Amino acid sequence: MPKPMIRTTLSSVGCYGHRTNLITVRSKSTWCAVPGESRGCETASQFVKCVEFPGFHLCRIAIRVGTAKRRGTVLLETGGGAPRSRKEFGVSAQARKAEAFLRLHRADEILVLLNAWDVASARIFEAAGARAIGTTSMGIAATHGYADGQCIPLDTMLETVSRMAAAVRIPVSADMEAGYGKTTEQVVASIVRAVDCGIVGINLEDGTGSTPPLLDPNAMAERIAAIRQATTKLGLHLVINARTDVYLVEVGSPEDRLAGAIARGNTYREAGADCIFVPGGLDRDTIRELSREIDAPLNVVANPAISIPVVPAVSELQALGVSRVSVGSGLTRAALSFASRAAQEVLRDGTYNIMSEELANAGQSYETAIGKA
Repeated sequence: MPKPMIRTTLSSVGCYGHRTNLITVRSKSTWCAVPGESRGCETASQFVKCVEFPGFHLCRIAIRVGTAKRRGTVLLETGGGAPRSRKEFGVSAQARKAEAFLRLHRADEILVLLNAWDVASARIFEAAGARAIGTTSMGIAATHGYADGQCIPLDTMLETVSRMAAAVRIPVSADMEAGYGKTTEQVVASIVRAVDCGIVGINLEDGTGSTPPLLDPNAMAERIAAIRQATTKLGLHLVINARTDVYLVEVGSPEDRLAGAIARGNTYREAGADCIFVPGGLDRDTIRELSREIDAPLNVVANPAISIPVVPAVSELQALGVSRVSVGSGLTRAALSFASRAAQEVLRDGTYNIMSEELANAGQSYETAIGKA
């Protein structure tokens, strides 16, 4: 396969860095990743000239060489045949991954979804055997110095999500919180942008973070239906994991929460959701009843920080009827806690015991994180 022939290019634009294993390319509204190397480029022109795109026929693509605000458009061709259509180029591969992700929710084995916060954690989870990963809104926000709850700018969050989706082969589902928008139209626009980043699933929650604490169920259903319609037009079945925060924010009396969560779950399912997510402190009887009464796969969270009083083992959750279990911000919190404890020991005691316990396999983890393992 010859190197791409440059027809037009832009002037100096910052590249990702001196070396990258994946080059992200765009055809119209579809992003996908292909193998490539930057080999120490400093300008967009140099970057394009040294990249090989094995097996791809490209035409009028944009090469993302920096942040979302620093993009350049390049007209490229590869030898051997006519350029591929938009569907052949990117959407069909993303659609197949979305279909595979949807099947995982219907499989006999429960789907364990680890929640990553950057490329390194995503690659480590994939190497550990994860069949898919979700993002953690809290984790991504925290790594950029923001609180959870849509405090992080959407552009910043999506830049991280895009890099994660390009860095792993398994499906990636994005935690889109309440949709980053006040209206249905704004929420749909945010979700379409996320799909452009290469993700194949989303979390969308009805918690408002204000008063009232929950979005009206019909308004939530309207958003789900609009997202389904918009993403279907993009050529894929986006896996919508609709989250109700009835238990998480303790809406109503304890006696009313179960009926409220079931009613919301079935309303969201009818609107087009594929899975219903009920986070919070759920006992075993509640989990069993939710699984029985909600006409959709059930997702619960196994995060000891918010799942009190009960965090059943994965095998027990499957026996209770759960189809998907995620860890939310649990692994991010654990990683931050470990860094804090190790740092305090070094600074306070001058010893390295906490750090030393984890360093035996650190080399392998590092190689995985940078894509070399």
